[in-house]
Amino acid sequence: MKKKGIAVSVLMTGVFALTACGKMPDADQTTVLEEKNFTKTVIADGTVECADPEYIYAEDQLPIKDVLVKAGDSVKAGDVLCVLDTTSIENEIELQQASMELKGRSVSVDMASASHQLSYYKEGINSGKDSNLVAADAKVSQAQAAWATALKKYNDYKESLDLGTNRELLAADNAVNSTANSLQQAKSMQEEYKDKKDDENEHITKIMLEQAEDSVDSASLAYSQALRTRDSVLRETDVALADLAMAAGTAQMDYLMAVNAKEAAVRDLKNAKQTSADSYAKAEIASDMSVEEIKLAQLQTRLADATIKASKNGTVTSVNKDQGELSTGILFSVEDTTDLIVTARVEESDINSVQVGQKANVTLKTDSSDVYEAQVTSIAPAATKNSAGKTDTSGDDAEYEVTLKVLSPDENIKIGMNTDVEITVFEEPGCYSVPDRAIYTDNDGNSFVYAVSKSGDVNKLSVDKGVSAGKTTVVSGSGLKDGVVIVNDASTEAAQ
Repeated sequence: MKKKGIAVSVLMTGVFALTACGKMPDADQTTVLEEKNFTKTVIADGTVECADPEYIYAEDQLPIKDVLVKAGDSVKAGDVLCVLDTTSIENEIELQQASMELKGRSVSVDMASASHQLSYYKEGINSGKDSNLVAADAKVSQAQAAWATALKKYNDYKESLDLGTNRELLAADNAVNSTANSLQQAKSMQEEYKDKKDDENEHITKIMLEQAEDSVDSASLAYSQALRTRDSVLRETDVALADLAMAAGTAQMDYLMAVNAKEAAVRDLKNAKQTSADSYAKAEIASDMSVEEIKLAQLQTRLADATIKASKNGTVTSVNKDQGELSTGILFSVEDTTDLIVTARVEESDINSVQVGQKANVTLKTDSSDVYEAQVTSIAPAATKNSAGKTDTSGDDAEYEVTLKVLSPDENIKIGMNTDVEITVFEEPGCYSVPDRAIYTDNDGNSFVYAVSKSGDVNKLSVDKGVSAGKTTVVSGSGLKDGVVIVNDASTEAAQ
């Protein structure tokens, strides 16, 4: 409450002092309030550019055969700008076509050969009439028959031995039995003679005894010979049985080898068939001309691209190559002179006030009477970079590129012209504004302006500050209305 009293006292003293003086300030020291639109703008330098320039390059580095346009010519999309010398490309196309034709003939021969071999081996497998397979089958049959014969001989011979029906062994046994009987008879006769020798009635002579003894010896010798013969026959039958077993085993081995040989022949035939199938598949793959056709298409595309055309309507703004030079770098620039933008360089202190969609005025530096409406379309996310890719700090403030579309260009505004750009960043309709220095703020943060009445009296009016435009600020308050005269420098009044 005490502070308010002091404020009132100061106000009264001021009024008293000025009333006592009764002198009106000069007109250049005051501002007459008028309700009007308030705008805040950002000023920047800019350069006129084409919104969507076309920089035309050649796909190949070839000598330029003919240049058909000059700077300033109007062109339409599809118009020929220049023609390149395509001799080297045409030679490559001829060589590629000849290579494809030769490959096609070679592949046709390979496919025919592989197809014939494949059919031959398929027929051989399916019908079984392949010569190698037929020969292998015959050997298997022969070997199988030989094995069966040898096995039968072995089994028959072994059976004859097991059953005792073998003729040689049977004869030997009979001989042993017969000689054994003869020996027994001879021995019996000898014993009988010995027993009767002393009986006078029997008349057994010494000669008879000797003959009986000889008969025993002869029968014993025959028996021994029969035994040896039988042993020999037994050994011979064992050898014969072993030989027959070996022959059967050999015949079996021959049969198994013949079977293996047939299986090998079948495998060889199948492998030959697979090899032929692989050869045919490779020939089919080789017959695919996709890669060659792509290469030929690329060459034909290069040939077509050697005729350099405009891709859009516009004006040729630069011709950078002459006839005979290589088609390197940018050959032509084609730009639409009715679709223009301005690239403005806004300082970092103002950039946060700029937004896409804001309106602006563009003034040519060569003629301030040429003013064009424009609109912000994009704002760079980073400050301008130098050639090293670093933020350009050569000036006091960093600068940001802001792009504006020129809304209604005419023939006077041209690509490359320098401009002044004024972007409206704030606009408030129907308000009052005063110079920044016309506002006095006390120690409590209260803002005031000084109004001069027609009689020269000065009154202190409480105000609320709004947006500042740098030198002027929007103010509002109950004492403000049209025609009120405000002192431009409040500090001179506040000091009294």
